[in-house]
Amino acid sequence: PGGTAEDLEPFDIGEFFSNRGKGSAGVMRPVVNPNLWQGALDATSDYSLKIADSTGGLVQTEWIQDGNIPGQRCMIKVQIVSADLVSNGVKTNFICEEKVNDQWTKINDDFVNEEKKLTLKILESAQLYSQNNT
Repeated sequence: PGGTAEDLEPFDIGEFFSNRGKGSAGVMRPVVNPNLWQGALDATSDYSLKIADSTGGLVQTEWIQDGNIPGQRCMIKVQIVSADLVSNGVKTNFICEEKVNDQWTKINDDFVNEEKKLTLKILESAQLYSQNNT
């Protein structure tokens, strides 16, 4: 609080790796719910993925373009934010752009309905995975 980057203790990546497995220092545990994670992968399976980071719980598609709508593209970002299977454990975000004068510009439309539909699809899939794993 109120400090600067200079006030922080330096991070030694070599020390981090040498301490892995010794006590609790450096032990990385998944913080995302595996059923939500699998649901997110299922929901985005029709698209090429740019990022699928299970440790951080991030799924991001490449830009998606529809040949019938030239000059527009969208990407989907899904973030799993909970280790529990809860309805608010997933956040979805649609980011769309249009090409104006050969420059991609963000479309400021509200995609709340599309984001809600995708979130529900992820939750439904996650629930099925959860039931099959018990």
